[in-house]
Amino acid sequence: MYSAWLAPAATCCCPGCLSYIAIDIQKKRQNKDLIELQALIDNHFEGRKKEEEELLALKERIEKRRAERAEQQRIRAENEKERQEEKVRREEEDAKRKAEDDLKKKKALTSMGATYSSYLAKADQKRGKKQTAREMKRKILAERRKTLNIDHLNEDKLRDKAKELWDWLYQLETEKYEFGEKMKSQKYEITTLRNRIDQAQKHYPLYQLGNPQLRIFRPNFFMTLVRPGVPQPEDTVQFRVSMQMTRVDVKNYLEKIYNVPVSVVRTRIQYGANNKRNHKNQKVKKPDYKVAYVQLGQGQTFQFPNLFPEKEETPEPGSVEDIQKQFMENERQRQTADPRRGGVTDWFGL
Repeated sequence: MYSAWLAPAATCCCPGCLSYIAIDIQKKRQNKDLIELQALIDNHFEGRKKEEEELLALKERIEKRRAERAEQQRIRAENEKERQEEKVRREEEDAKRKAEDDLKKKKALTSMGATYSSYLAKADQKRGKKQTAREMKRKILAERRKTLNIDHLNEDKLRDKAKELWDWLYQLETEKYEFGEKMKSQKYEITTLRNRIDQAQKHYPLYQLGNPQLRIFRPNFFMTLVRPGVPQPEDTVQFRVSMQMTRVDVKNYLEKIYNVPVSVVRTRIQYGANNKRNHKNQKVKKPDYKVAYVQLGQGQTFQFPNLFPEKEETPEPGSVEDIQKQFMENERQRQTADPRRGGVTDWFGL
């Protein structure tokens, strides 16, 4: 490139030609710089135009999104308002329906004592089938519960009415407690009988139809009347019973078999002693047993009989028994210490 520019210099080296060449080179450089600058300016304006277009598109999207957001908020506010109105309306309807139901219940309760029992009877006649436990309970409650009209009563009569209701409630609670205790006793008896059945079934299977013979199993219980070691009241009897017998068993045993009225039964377990040893120097324990103290019914007493009374026989004079008795009496008197010796032994003589 520069060789073309410098080509005239080979032919002419005068100052005019050199200045001309320098001016030409400078013009070409300026043109090139202008072209590059124009290209940069064009690129800048094109980029600016694109950025402005993108900015306008972004503004349009923002405005569009803002409008959509406002519309969604408006729709949501309307839905929430409708929901609140619907909730208020439902609450009003529920309160109204509850008030109507309470009024109907109150009217039904006031007329239940007179009409509900007859209604149940008619319903039973129409059905013609057995009542369920729930229906029977409702019928009994309807017959027992009466209408309580206290609008015309003054203060004293209201107090008397409250006392009457309290007495009735106290009686019901007493009966409830008695029935509960009775049910506990019955449950205990049922559990005991079931345990006995299970114990019997382990050793003796139940009889089934077709077996060669019908077997009868007697209980292996026993009761032994014993003389009490410690004095007992006159209405208390001591027995030695089987370890499997309970207080209820002892009471039923005496009442059902011997017709003995029993009031209270107390039991305790006597553990056998283990202070003896066998020929192998091993401790031998005696078996345990149960002692039952039976208190008889009111007015009943018992005294243990004297099975082996001691007979006092007077020997005949001159018989062997009489002579032996006199000899033993003399020996007893002879061996008695002399009170005049002051406690000194007989073998120590003075």
